[in-house]
Amino acid sequence: MTVLIVDDDQSMLQMLLATVDWDKLEIAEKRTALSAAAAKEVFRAEPVDIMVCDIEMPGESGIELLSWVREQGYQTRNIFLTNHTRFHYAQTAIKLDTVDFIGKMSPPSELEDALRRAVNMVKAMRVQKRYVDYGRYWEENSGLLWRQFWLDLISEKIPPDPQIVSRAAKERLMEWYGATKEGAENLPMLPMLCTVDLAQPAISGWPDRELDYCVYNVLSEVLYGTTNSDHIVSLERGSRAVYAVILDMKDGEGLEKKAREADGLFREYLHFSVNFYIGSPVLVYRLSAEVRRLQAADRENVIQSGGVHLLNPPGGGANPPADKPARMDMAGLRELLAAGDAYRVIGRVKDYFSALPRAKITP
Repeated sequence: MTVLIVDDDQSMLQMLLATVDWDKLEIAEKRTALSAAAAKEVFRAEPVDIMVCDIEMPGESGIELLSWVREQGYQTRNIFLTNHTRFHYAQTAIKLDTVDFIGKMSPPSELEDALRRAVNMVKAMRVQKRYVDYGRYWEENSGLLWRQFWLDLISEKIPPDPQIVSRAAKERLMEWYGATKEGAENLPMLPMLCTVDLAQPAISGWPDRELDYCVYNVLSEVLYGTTNSDHIVSLERGSRAVYAVILDMKDGEGLEKKAREADGLFREYLHFSVNFYIGSPVLVYRLSAEVRRLQAADRENVIQSGGVHLLNPPGGGANPPADKPARMDMAGLRELLAAGDAYRVIGRVKDYFSALPRAKITP
């Protein structure tokens, strides 16, 4: 912290430097000036946290100097030294946000008390500025912060321990953490995995960024009612593009229906299919294990090129099979054939027959 002492009396400057316990006040840097003009040069050269200034000086007065300081936008805390009563300049000084008036003949302890108040004000301003800067950084980079948080959670760079996850959420995502009374580690989340076979003709040769943009925005619009949600992250890129979608329980309401809507949009308008694997609600610190379970289900799926798949809870039994399989949508197939869309016809036929082994077929 830096203090600037301004007085046209050299002996007063030396006396103040010698009698005040600057170390105790945590003021390491001390500068002096014999006039307002010299003080301005100090301001132009380096930041000044606190100014101790004589009110009456030849040329520009202390009041005029402080007015200039405020006009320049400096947040310097000011203490006036005076030989006059405290009320002589009070009205103007208060408008200029001065900390105190100290008589030049007052004991050093009185000036130290005023300096201590000024030091505390500077500390408070610095803390406030950090929060303002963080808020601005959050506003500009919240999407990146969210996505990196989910990636680190899923990859277990953030270990799946409740306390560690809580601490990471608090440090990285203050806005989200502050919105929950329970703490981040106790929030239930619903993960969904979306995979795209990159061999599909409609997206052959697409740049990664274009596919990501397309997937992010379709899913964001359908699932969240927004664009480019920061709760969707890209996990893998090989023969398939793999995305994890993280939903809270409110956004997860009606997820199967929303996933089927997104599936239809990808097929109808973008002419490629997506596999959607819907998991079970888990506490946020258990998210990595549930995503791994969804990834395993995707690796085991060697038949279905798209569609919505609901996974049973870990350790749960299979869903009761239907008495009879649903009929194939022949009318829909005829429309696709008439339109010359053979790729989608093949996809729908594959999806239908791949579902038959799980159904109870009767003569």
